[in-house]
Amino acid sequence: MMNQYLRTKWEYFKGSSAEFSFENRMTNSICVITFIMIFLLLIFNVSVSFFEEAFICVAVLMVIIVVYYQSRFRKKYKAGATIYAITSYLALATAFYYNSGINGPTIILFFLSFQVLITVTPKSQHILWAILHTVSATALCLVEYWYPELIADSYPSRGIRFADIIFTYVVCLIFMYLITMTLRNNLDRIRKKSIERAEAIQRNLHEIEQQNEKLKEISWLQSHKVRSQVATILGLSQFINQSNISDPDLNRVIGGIKEAAKDLDAVIKEINRLTHNADLNKDKPMSNN
Repeated sequence: MMNQYLRTKWEYFKGSSAEFSFENRMTNSICVITFIMIFLLLIFNVSVSFFEEAFICVAVLMVIIVVYYQSRFRKKYKAGATIYAITSYLALATAFYYNSGINGPTIILFFLSFQVLITVTPKSQHILWAILHTVSATALCLVEYWYPELIADSYPSRGIRFADIIFTYVVCLIFMYLITMTLRNNLDRIRKKSIERAEAIQRNLHEIEQQNEKLKEISWLQSHKVRSQVATILGLSQFINQSNISDPDLNRVIGGIKEAAKDLDAVIKEINRLTHNADLNKDKPMSNN
């Protein structure tokens, strides 16, 4: 019962597959997961009196809410991804400064933000995010190396520093797992739909083949059975000499029979021609265009 409730809520937060695209649903999912993870980091920072880092978490949470609103309710997930990218770089740079630089967990968060960006943005932008992440992280490290006095040590004790790094690492690990599983579940769903669609197409092709076989059978009956009878009627009518029949009404009837037989013969020929052309088109190899 609880699992069904959670699934229903999760589907609501992601948006239905009928209403949202795969990329849009992924962006919605990432926003929800990111919100939960950042909220956990906020609780930890407040518990160890890292109020500057807690303020950064609050700012990021507000941005995530805006991004989620744009993506989930206005379907502008591309704009949301851009806002997320800009915010992540500003937040990481600020966290690096306030959270002891290279001695803090900010470098770990760079990996997390990179995975988020390549998940919710088009493939054509992935090289851009890789370059920006490499340049920004390297630049921050070099600034600390050249000007170590700019980075203050925010940890009151060695134990809190280790706790902060371990907690951030665990949160990032869980986050990456959830993202990966969300991707796999969506891909499995798409693969399942593709298989069902292929099976439906196969069934339709089988039904069409059965219909073609029936049409061939009907065509054969028309060509060999019905047409032979029509030919017999036409042949017999040639032996009737209408000039020897004095009854004008009977002459009109015999003439009508001849014309109807000729018209029926023409219709049968046309049906055979169309059936033959349909068979040729079916056997013709499909173009690669």
